Amino acid sequence: MKNKLLIAAFLMAAAVTFTSCGGGSGSASDSRFFGKVPGIFANMIEKKEVLKEQYKTCSTEDEAKKIYAEAESAEKDFSAKLEEAAKGLDGKTIEIQSSPEITVKSPITLTFDGFQSKLDMTPRFKLAGDVVAGQDYQSKDSKSISKAGGDITRYTGLSEHVYLIGLDDTGAQVFRSKVAYFPIGLITDSELGVKAGTKLVFETFTITEKNVEGCLKATSLQLSYSNDK
Repeated sequence: MKNKLLIAAFLMAAAVTFTSCGGGSGSASDSRFFGKVPGIFANMIEKKEVLKEQYKTCSTEDEAKKIYAEAESAEKDFSAKLEEAAKGLDGKTIEIQSSPEITVKSPITLTFDGFQSKLDMTPRFKLAGDVVAGQDYQSKDSKSISKAGGDITRYTGLSEHVYLIGLDDTGAQVFRSKVAYFPIGLITDSELGVKAGTKLVFETFTITEKNVEGCLKATSLQLSYSNDK
């Protein structure tokens, strides 16, 4: 039991961030929108699972130390490769399709913004571009507030979340991540919502274990208000 606890401590101390098996060059195919970053990130997850399996059968302190040394080496290797690939996307533009609700007036530019979590090495990107509301929009919450009456102007400035959606060749959704918002205002004298022409305010997009597979599969991108899956 003592050895098992020691091994677990080693793995936690090493942050469990890894490259592809063997710690080599970590070959990764380009994704359509995010270059090699999702592939490298997916390789890291694979390596993490390999070391987890090794941990399950590890029974001595020497074995634990070897896993720890491998983890440290792989962490440095992965961190350097992932940062290099992410910085290589600076200035890259990605095409996002317009919809009746949201009009994309220019390609969207990516800029690497560091790692959201150093522990998990999740690469984060700033997004920039000209996007506006294509038509007036009211969410269920906006409609509810509007119907409640009273001084609804106190709610102006609240946010309506907008999500980036990745679709594959069949049109199936492969990932959804919150990346921006529209400020809420008055669309009539008595109704709150997003008024047509309102500019979208971008936040950031982060590649994580949850969406990395979708980032690899996505062949088109859209923006949507709804967080329905």
